[in-house]
Amino acid sequence: NLKSRQRRTQSKQSFLPDYQAWLDQKLLQIEPLPANEAAMFAWLLIWQVDTGNFLRALELLAFALERDIQAPREFERSLIELATEEISLDLLQREQCAPQAALLVQLAELVVGQDMADPIQAKLYKAQGLAYFTAQPDKAITYFQQAQALSGSIGVKRYLNQLTRPNRPQQAKQQLAAYQLSARAAAQL
Repeated sequence: NLKSRQRRTQSKQSFLPDYQAWLDQKLLQIEPLPANEAAMFAWLLIWQVDTGNFLRALELLAFALERDIQAPREFERSLIELATEEISLDLLQREQCAPQAALLVQLAELVVGQDMADPIQAKLYKAQGLAYFTAQPDKAITYFQQAQALSGSIGVKRYLNQLTRPNRPQQAKQQLAAYQLSARAAAQL
């Protein structure tokens, strides 16, 4: 019943180690989880997301998808939507998309073909676009365009403009530099 989000996160971080062995055991379990264990599994997956343990969350999410484990009744979003949106938002807010590009690829592979609300998918595309913004601009443009198509208010227009419009002052400097001759080259003309 903690009101502070920061204190709730700290509390979850202190409890999660106690459940890692239980989670590992469930990941190895072949038979379906009973309803109470599936609910517990879903809550622990959400806690992994809440505390920033994204790699572990994705491992648990893959299992949950295979076993059709649902989000607890208290949530309107599905488990896949919840994890996708919270991970994407966290990386966007902390400006950690580029360093977490591999994590975003793994998340995107998990959610391919899943039914999600368009704004949630758009957030993932935006995060992927930012992950590739400097390293692979063409790939970033594709992700930004996909995000824009799903949600017009996702906030990628400025990134698209930066990547698609020529940088006129920079381009002019480059053209000028190409035509400038050294004093020695000019003397030989």
